[in-house]
Amino acid sequence: MARKLKIIICFLVPTLLLITSCSTNEAVRSRYEAEKKFHAIEKFLKDSQIQPRLNNPDLLNQIQYRYRDLVDYCVTSLGTVDSALYPGEFEEISNIAYFATKQLSQILFANKKYDSCQSLITDLMQKIDLKNYQKMAAYVSIGRALQASGNWDSAIVIYNYAVKNFYPPVTADGDIAYDLFNLPLQVHNIYQRTGDTVEAAGYFTDAERYYQILIKDFPESDFYAAARSNLARLYYNTGQWKKTIDQLSQLVDTVGVINPSANMKIADIYAGQLRRLDTALKIYDYIENHLDNRDTLLKPVIRFKKSLVYLEKKDYPAARSELIELKNLYPAYYAYYPTPQYTKARSFELEGNWARAETEYKFLIENYPGSREAMSTHLYLAEKLAQQGRQLEADRWLGKAESYFDEIARQNRGTIKEATALFYKAELFRREERWRDAAETMTSVFDKFPNDETGRRGLLIASEIYRQKLDNQPAADSLLELLRKSLTTAEEEWGT
Repeated sequence: MARKLKIIICFLVPTLLLITSCSTNEAVRSRYEAEKKFHAIEKFLKDSQIQPRLNNPDLLNQIQYRYRDLVDYCVTSLGTVDSALYPGEFEEISNIAYFATKQLSQILFANKKYDSCQSLITDLMQKIDLKNYQKMAAYVSIGRALQASGNWDSAIVIYNYAVKNFYPPVTADGDIAYDLFNLPLQVHNIYQRTGDTVEAAGYFTDAERYYQILIKDFPESDFYAAARSNLARLYYNTGQWKKTIDQLSQLVDTVGVINPSANMKIADIYAGQLRRLDTALKIYDYIENHLDNRDTLLKPVIRFKKSLVYLEKKDYPAARSELIELKNLYPAYYAYYPTPQYTKARSFELEGNWARAETEYKFLIENYPGSREAMSTHLYLAEKLAQQGRQLEADRWLGKAESYFDEIARQNRGTIKEATALFYKAELFRREERWRDAAETMTSVFDKFPNDETGRRGLLIASEIYRQKLDNQPAADSLLELLRKSLTTAEEEWGT
């Protein structure tokens, strides 16, 4: 019994000493309390199944209160913890304050509380000495909030500062910090899309230099391929096809083989922009013959692209032959994507067989309902019928088209199909020269889908209509400002 008691005492003494140490160590207690508050908020968010965008103001206020209380607690604790004696606890409390602020700022941004978002981050930066990567992310977030709130001049100052002072743009783990890395390209694209050619030219030079320096400074790192890719995008967006190909050609693997996706883009440029169709076909064949098992999804894409090249070569039977093989080998691809069927119809039309083309176009409409191709084909058939002197049929197709767009929009509210249907309804109005209806409908697409490329294209078209057809320059400028405010997300995918 005495021996057992001795063992228990030996075990309990260090344990009691540790508990006593923790209870009297303010740094450990503060860190524990901060962690507890942080996890309680995470549990609250999970239990409430809260989405980034909240429709309940009371719930949003609750979340803000919980996060702000946690951050205030962390700031107060840091004022009492000796960073020299307790560096681990001090750093962990600082990190909790940072991540809490980051999460709250994202919620505020999603709910369009841009001023609150900016104020929250600025306040943290004034109270806590953040690490370099945290400062970098904070500046980018402030810039986004300023841009989204319409303060573009202030946002561009912040962006320029961040790009200049946080080089190279890396995360805590040493990975590429893409939010900052993509900024030079994105800023140029914003100026380009909103028609500011002078600023676009200046920022093109800045972006080009930025990525060239990264390539030079970090040739053996992930920056090399990423910077090459962004340079290719920069050149592509400005129509510099040969420079685009030069950058893409340097995206190679360890044995010098060009990345299949980059090579595909090169072939697309040869086919679509440079009109070197035989060169494009050779590249597509090369890619297809050298695909490994990881890239098999590219096979139906390559076959379809080859059909497009044969279409441009006016070899319509060869184009259809590729499409037949595509349907036989990859039926799921053919059934899902409407573009092969559209290409088939187009091949008959260009060949001079309108009767068969009309049948194939109608097949497209019936079998790919709600697709962009089906919608555009409604308008195209009406136009062709009018050209053929079949005006009554053309008018019927226009009436069917408007009803079709309304039905697709009604059945698919809140989805990209609704956006597409409204866009083509506006396009119908534009063809009928109903300029105000067209502009208002295009604007409504953006109002409903501000973060989608269809909505942004609609806003650009609406701006052009106000300027050129309705002689309303202030309205046109206002829509361009709305577009600039919306372009806070990462660079969109390339067009082909």
